[in-house]
Amino acid sequence: MILKALTVCHYVFAGLSLLGLLGIYLHYFIMSKVMIMADSVKTSSPHVNMEEFFDVFRWIYLIGGGLCVLSAVGNFLTAGYIRGRKARMFCLIMSGLNCLQIPVGIVLGIFTIIVLARDSVVELYQEK
Repeated sequence: MILKALTVCHYVFAGLSLLGLLGIYLHYFIMSKVMIMADSVKTSSPHVNMEEFFDVFRWIYLIGGGLCVLSAVGNFLTAGYIRGRKARMFCLIMSGLNCLQIPVGIVLGIFTIIVLARDSVVELYQEK
């Protein structure tokens, strides 16, 4: 029963990661419009080029989006592995990585690690 709940939670967390990707896109869209408007306004410092300034942020958006996709794929795979009672070590590693995503990821990660460390669950994985 608890493994079914973990499976659902990992599917939901994968969906939340994809929702985070949408948030990153919306933030990029808004900031690009702000940078265009700021570039058109004459500043007191002629040395500031908003296009070059925003180029750095494009890389940050790209890295953040990539991490969201990796998190979604990893949690989707983890949910499938928990359901199929296989790749326990992958699930533990992914749960540890989920702990880096505060606050929801840390709760899911710690809960998953605790459940997968139980002797009864280890026996279920060894039966497969």
